[in-house]
Amino acid sequence: MRVLEISPYDLAAPGGVQGQVLGLAAALGSLGAEVTVAGPNAAACGGLDLGQGVRVPGNGSVARVALDPLPLARLRGCRGVDVVHLHEPIAPLVAQAALSLLGDRPIVGTFHRSGVSLWYRVWGRAVHPLTARLSVAVAVSSMAAETATIGAGVRVDRVIRNGIDLKRFSAPGKDVPGNRILFVGRLEPRKGVTVLLEAIRGLGAPGASLTIIGDGPLRPAVAAAATRDPRIRVLGRVGDDELVKELTAADLLVAPSISGESFGVILLEGMAAGCAVIASDIPAYRQVLGDRGFPSLVPPGSAEQLALAIDEVCSSSDLASLLRQDGMERVPQYDFQEVAREYLALFASLV
Repeated sequence: MRVLEISPYDLAAPGGVQGQVLGLAAALGSLGAEVTVAGPNAAACGGLDLGQGVRVPGNGSVARVALDPLPLARLRGCRGVDVVHLHEPIAPLVAQAALSLLGDRPIVGTFHRSGVSLWYRVWGRAVHPLTARLSVAVAVSSMAAETATIGAGVRVDRVIRNGIDLKRFSAPGKDVPGNRILFVGRLEPRKGVTVLLEAIRGLGAPGASLTIIGDGPLRPAVAAAATRDPRIRVLGRVGDDELVKELTAADLLVAPSISGESFGVILLEGMAAGCAVIASDIPAYRQVLGDRGFPSLVPPGSAEQLALAIDEVCSSSDLASLLRQDGMERVPQYDFQEVAREYLALFASLV
């Protein structure tokens, strides 16, 4: 089966959707599909390049999308594929080009976004005649499905979860249990890194340390906090291999996002690496972790409750071990191989 995986976001830049596109493409290929990846700067991964990514703010963050229509015409050369898999069918302008130029092919659209803005509602309704051409609409979570329906008028047919490559974490293990805390994410307000920094100031756990991985507009504030507190280490943006190394070395992954999350891939990676996980009690994270309650899930934006949760997990090796074991048992269903099989069955039903 010939599959075209399309990303509207710059494939040379890090991002959740880009990671899903590339990971799913690799998994589909390992299962026998002939996969082509297309998107802005796709030449960086050996795919069909659809131009340069331009920084566009949205959903409390910044994305790099293609706004030059000329390179998008290269999609005409993909008419021989059996199925088109289009990620984020509302995002400009790759999605609209794909729906216009490849509308005679079966097109599966996967919606990743959570959160309806005025821009999303207006643009989503404007391009509805194109998104109506989707053969099947998929969402990565119930929150993403709700966003697609309310914001863009798209009826989502099914939910297929995001995935991770479990092979990257094939031998997780902790040498000496400790209180090594890790944050991974873009350094922007919605990710809650400032809430975590405030929680660290009130932490009572002995020997606790915090490593922060990521970049973004709050990087100067985070760096300033690190200069005042020797327990905090800031690495900035890192490569995949170093990320796995840091996850495997950490004892506790903390994800204090306040809003705008549709899933929580970093929670999966933390669990796969053998970390205990504490996250904000928002729908996307609750869907991944289950209804564990406190201290696994804490009220978003509350530094005081976050500090209490971290202290509780760090002070009880039994609780930390229980959370790690639960995570290791929960995460196999999210392996890219399992997700790819589900997509392949869907693709086969359309050709």
